[in-house]
Amino acid sequence: LRLAELSGTLPTLLGQMTAVVQFDLRNNEIGGTLPTEVGTWPVIVLFYVFNNALGGMLPSEFGALTSIGFFRLHGNNLSGTLPTEFGAWTQIQRFIVYNNALSGTLPTQIGAWTQIKRFYAQHNA
Repeated sequence: LRLAELSGTLPTLLGQMTAVVQFDLRNNEIGGTLPTEVGTWPVIVLFYVFNNALGGMLPSEFGALTSIGFFRLHGNNLSGTLPTEFGAWTQIQRFIVYNNALSGTLPTQIGAWTQIKRFYAQHNA
């Protein structure tokens, strides 16, 4: 549903979805925060919710998404630090969170990302 001019927030009911492999809501007008319930998805490879109006912090519960390969949340207004729990992501290849309001230091746990090909976190707080 990219470029669908969607607005509103992401519902917590997303956590009830059990067969999500790709979640792509890029280039919309979605606000609010990322629901922590997404961290219960058993298999997710691609999570694209970039160029929206999301705020709040990256949920530490997303650390349970160990099959995630592509994570793009750039162009939002996310704040806080990168959760140490993200270090559990063994399949991550692209982690792109530039143009947000993230701050702090990078957690040492992401040093375990042996599959990483692209890491972009510039233009944050």
